[in-house]
This record gives sequence, structure tokens and C-alpha cells, in this order.
Amino acid sequence: MKPDVAVAPNLFDAYADPTIIGTLVLANLMSDRLWDLSARVPAAGDDMVSQVSAARRVVDRYFLHVTPVQTAAVFGTLHLSEEAERVGGGYVEDAAAKIVENLEYRIANGLLDADVAGLDLMRAGQFPAYGYTNLDMLHAERKSLGRVGGRPQGITSCLDEVALFAALLMTRATFPIAGFTLLSSPVHYTAFGFSATDAWWFYGKNRLYLGEDFRRMVDTDFGGDANSAWAHVMGGLDRITTRRGTFDLVAGTSAVPSADLLRIATAMDGFFGARLTPLADALDARVEEVATSPCDALLHECLHLSGAAEVRATIVAAASMPGPQHGSAQEVLLAYRSLEVDDPNAYLVASRRSPIVRDLAARVTTVTDALDLLARVTGDRPVLQDRNRVALAAETWRLRTGSDREKAILLHSLLATRFGDVESLLADDASFVRVASTCLRASDGVEVPLPEPGSVRRRLRLPVPQQS
Repeated sequence: MKPDVAVAPNLFDAYADPTIIGTLVLANLMSDRLWDLSARVPAAGDDMVSQVSAARRVVDRYFLHVTPVQTAAVFGTLHLSEEAERVGGGYVEDAAAKIVENLEYRIANGLLDADVAGLDLMRAGQFPAYGYTNLDMLHAERKSLGRVGGRPQGITSCLDEVALFAALLMTRATFPIAGFTLLSSPVHYTAFGFSATDAWWFYGKNRLYLGEDFRRMVDTDFGGDANSAWAHVMGGLDRITTRRGTFDLVAGTSAVPSADLLRIATAMDGFFGARLTPLADALDARVEEVATSPCDALLHECLHLSGAAEVRATIVAAASMPGPQHGSAQEVLLAYRSLEVDDPNAYLVASRRSPIVRDLAARVTTVTDALDLLARVTGDRPVLQDRNRVALAAETWRLRTGSDREKAILLHSLLATRFGDVESLLADDASFVRVASTCLRASDGVEVPLPEPGSVRRRLRLPVPQQS
């Protein structure tokens, strides 16, 4: 995937490239907060049902799932035509059409209030800027809704919740899971797992189906028709994703080995009470085998580790060595927001994609305009509590705090569209943004001499995007 997509994937990026999911799981496993959350899970039995139930309660208790209207209010909106050109492959058009269709169905059936669905925006060619990120950034985002203390502790969407749930299980599972897979469509991401004796379906933070729960609902509410129940609850199925990779039911390609795919299909048949029609149709057609996920080996290795420090050491080691895991490990570090990456310019590219930053940058005609906006970020505490990790420009702006390095990325992003010659200089003890012949200290916007070249550890610079 492109480096800026690893940094800040949105809904359409994840639909186009499901390997993003494994990247997010690994970034979460690097977080001390994830392992702290795992340790605070109430004591659970060693059986699978107890473990998955405990993990589900953590996700539900500590995180808030936001509606489309709330998402648009906090994160802005994407232009579908621009996203379609950026992502390509018809993914944006397909995903947007399926989401609108599902929202219309849910409103018509009393499952969703039309006031929070955001359909008017979507029909006008805009889309709430759903994005996915690591646990530490989710935790920081609690301030976006004015919730600094208490619960919820962060803002999530369904893919965030699944990535958190999967990471929690990797820290805690003491039982043999024969299969762990994601069942998803552009509408929703869920997790399904099974062992030799049990199965479960994590529909979301507030719903977990165990044992015969789903079949009981099928018999009670849908006259025994499992496919009608699935369509009503889930709204579709076009991806089955495991550690090994993804079975794309629409494209007919699979990175999941055929034996694993058969085990998953058989377990799903038993759990849901019938073979789901999208799966049956896909398996009846010719399935083309493709390469396994580049995250596979890293996920397997991290499954056996016992703490965030061990995971970080494993990822950093893989990222620093040539070989098949190098690219995947670099993507995980980008998702984790580390500055110790091959291409830190990715943080600028991702920042400048934000609708919030684009709107702010449109207000900048002079350097003073940009400095006036920077001055409104009054806090100096790093968003991610670590000067060697960085929030993006919109995140620093919304939370009104940031390290010198985060403020440099914000200032650079505000200046880059208007001024062609802009460079960020990240030095040992301070950061600077050079625009033409002027050097600005990022922490306070004061003009200063250029830092000594030997003190500069990272230089961030990108060409100005073409004006249309």
C-alpha cells in the first residue's frame, strides 16, 4: 500500500486493500495502552466464550462508536469524485452505493434514525470522512467530542473495533482457536471465530453472538431463513479475511488457502444455520488463488509475544532489515505513527488529504495567516505522549495540542499549497519550518536562524500539488 494510506487509511482505502486490517492490529499490539487494557479485563475463564466475551466488554466499555453525522461534524467530508480518482478500481463507487443502499434499508426498517444517517451528504457526492487509526490515537481523539475524562475513552468505527478486538484476543487467548476471520462488506466489519467445540460472531462493540444465539434469532424472527436474517443484520458479505489474506467474494480471488477456506465455510454453515448465499455463489464460481498477505508472518510471530515492548522490538527489527517483512513492518510503523520510518514524508501526504486541513489551508494567503492558525494550538503536549511519534495536522488542530514536530507538520501543511518552497526540519531539541528564505520555529512560530545541519534528523518536503 502507499505509505500515506498506511498512516491514515479511510473507508475506501480499506475496501480496496484489506491488508490494512492486519497493519492496524499490529500497530495496536505495539501500544502499551492495549496491553494495559488487556490486563484490566476482569478475570475470565480459559474457555473461548469467556475470553471473547471479556474482550468484547472492553471494546464496548472504553470506546464510542460514532454516527455518520457525528463523523462528518468531527472529521469533515470527502468528495467522492476525488476519492474515486485517488483510489481507483471502482472501489469508491461500489462502496458508496452499497452503504447508501444499506442506510436506506435501515431507515425504512426502523433500525436507524434518518437524522443521523447523513444520506443527504452522500447523495450530494460527499461522504463522512471515516478513517481508521491506532489505539493511542483513538484514545487521544476522545477530546474531539469534548470528553476528556471518564468514558468513553475514544472514538471508533467498526473496523477500529474489530482491529482492537483482534489485538486484545492476541494478548489474552489461552485456548486453541481453530479459526479467526473477518466477515465484512463496505457496510460493516465483523469478526467470526471457532474452535473444535464452539463458535462466536463479534458483530460490534455492543453485540456478540454465541452458541445458538443467531440460529435462535433466525427461527424466532425470520421463519428459519438464515439468509434473510443475515441480510437484515449485516447487509452484505464480500470479504472474508484471515491472517493469511483475503477471499474476495466478488472478484473471485483468494489468499486464504483452500483447506482453510473450507474449514471456515463449514464452521459458518453450522453457526449461521445455512450456507450464506454470497459465500455459496463465490465458492461455486472459479476461485483464483493469489499470494498470502504480507502481514502474515509478522502476525504469526507477534502472536507468541507477551508485551508491547517485545512487539515493538520485533516490528522495528523487521523494518530495519532487508527481506520480505521489511515493507509490511514499515507500514506498521507508519500506522503506529513512528518517525523512525523510511518515508516520514508520508505524514505530510496523509495530513494534506484531510478535508479539515484543506479547508484551513484555503484560508491561508500569507505566512502570517498560517501562523495565526498555528497560534490557536496552545498546548505543547505531544498528542501521542511521545515526541518520536506524530499526530497528523488535522489531529493536532482538533485537539489543540502537539509537540514541536506535530506543530511543524501542521504549519507545513497549511503553507504547502500556497507556497512552493516549504521544508520541515526536525532537529534534536526543536523543529522548524522553512518557507522560502524564512525559518520559523514550529513551537511558537517565531522567525529564527536556520538550525545547524548536523542537528537536523529529519527533513520533510514534498512537491506542491498541481492547482486545477
